[in-house]
Amino acid sequence: MKNYIFLLSIFFFVSCSETETKSKEGEMVDHLTSGKWTVVDFDGEINNFELGVVFSKDKQFFNMDSQGRIIPTQHEQIFSLNSDTLQIIDFKYEPRFIDKKGTLVFKVKELDESNMTLKSIYPDSTSTYKLKNEDL
Repeated sequence: MKNYIFLLSIFFFVSCSETETKSKEGEMVDHLTSGKWTVVDFDGEINNFELGVVFSKDKQFFNMDSQGRIIPTQHEQIFSLNSDTLQIIDFKYEPRFIDKKGTLVFKVKELDESNMTLKSIYPDSTSTYKLKNEDL
């Protein structure tokens, strides 16, 4: 009987901690998809986001033009957010080249409803982006 109570308490604590992590990631995704993000400041060598970006609710990723409109593409670009790592995958490349050419990885330094700071991890680890939510 003591073993059952012990196992039940461990299961309870583990399930509570996973819920907290999932809700934080859900909140970060909500912030990402809340509007159009324009590049305010860029420091680095390779600029992957020229003017701005848009993250949609269905995990799609789009670049913006100078007038704030989404630039449609012939291929799919998706994003995923795991903990504090943002990964953007561009499927215009062949499957064998997606890891080398079609993947961008960023560390999310700051993210709230109005500001976002990204530090590039791959392919260029020297770039830092500061973005502002245009819709707020």
